[in-house]
Amino acid sequence: MKLSKNVIIAAGGSGGHLFPALALADRLKEKGKQVILVISSKKIDKKISNLRDYPREIIYLELNLLRKGGAKAPPFLNNKPRTKTLVRAKYSFPAKRGARFPKGTKFSWRIYLSFLRVNRILNKYKPAVVVGLGGKNTIPLLLLSVFKRIPTLIHEQNVLPGRANRFLSKFVNKIAISFSSTKRSNASAVIEPVDKKDKLLFKDLSVNSRLADLSHTTSLWDKSLRRFTILIMGGSQGAHRINMTTLRTLKELSRSERERINIIHLSGESDYPFLKKEYSELDIDCSLFPFLENIGRAYAAADLLISRAGATTIAEIIALKKAAVLVPYPYASGHQKANAELLFLKDAALMIEEKDFNPQYLRQIILTLENNPERILEIKKNLEQFAVANADELLAEEVIKLGNRVERRG
Repeated sequence: MKLSKNVIIAAGGSGGHLFPALALADRLKEKGKQVILVISSKKIDKKISNLRDYPREIIYLELNLLRKGGAKAPPFLNNKPRTKTLVRAKYSFPAKRGARFPKGTKFSWRIYLSFLRVNRILNKYKPAVVVGLGGKNTIPLLLLSVFKRIPTLIHEQNVLPGRANRFLSKFVNKIAISFSSTKRSNASAVIEPVDKKDKLLFKDLSVNSRLADLSHTTSLWDKSLRRFTILIMGGSQGAHRINMTTLRTLKELSRSERERINIIHLSGESDYPFLKKEYSELDIDCSLFPFLENIGRAYAAADLLISRAGATTIAEIIALKKAAVLVPYPYASGHQKANAELLFLKDAALMIEEKDFNPQYLRQIILTLENNPERILEIKKNLEQFAVANADELLAEEVIKLGNRVERRG
């Protein structure tokens, strides 16, 4: 039987899942594979996947498995009632009082529809391999692929694996991890089974689609100005706490201090209008964007990064050897803190927990690093121990190898 050229890549929920998915898709396309992206219905998924012209399918239902020990809600959400459900969609379950359907009926019906949708996707494309890169929307697709004996692989970008990948790791053919420390995670967050050497792969996807052409580009900002350039961002969707604290910090700088600094700020959509107004009244050289497709050019200009510690950001810092102040998001099951500590404990980045992230502390760090280029060079040097060359290329080869091997056995 002729081997299918189709590879389905499922990811969703954040840029941390989607940018590595695009990187892998690009490499597979170069090797003659036809890639289909399966994403969630979130706006950020559609926005990022629009950067490429791959066929795209959307799964509207997200299974919320392994709830125990999962991500804590931010304080402002704690007053909302919690429901013991397996589904997170546009509806809340159990059904509200007075609803037409008995409790759990709509829940079961939407699960059925999600697997029906996934089955149609698999029958339509008949993939040689199905790859999951994280996100709850990937669970139905990977589970049904396992049931249909379609070769499956998941890739975990974080030091601490997410709930979807922890659950799926028990069933898929291959598991790829970004950092060797992932397999030494504590028992509540471990990728299983870790003792099967032929199943667990170490492939650091440290170069992603946003950076692939960086070596052939120039900065959008004139480096001849010789100003200390700070890139501020909070991930693909922005981070309100980082936006507000950095703005307050810049306001506390003296006029002469602001004249020595250039700011590139990726704010996300929500805070963009407010920050645009504030920066217009602040005497500082700032380039403000809600979202920047060619982020490689911003990195090229930056001397220092202030950011969250998502998996994609960590990969970019390692690949480009950028000094960074990492402020891990505290409500993500400890994923971002573990990512940040990976670099912090090797003196390859600075880390500030959100409870300690204030204008006075950040101002001190910025001015210290601006006046101490040797310290920045030291941090960059320490990042070299993490780099893996051609990582996305290696992962693409593993995907193709998996499809070929399983096909020969069949």
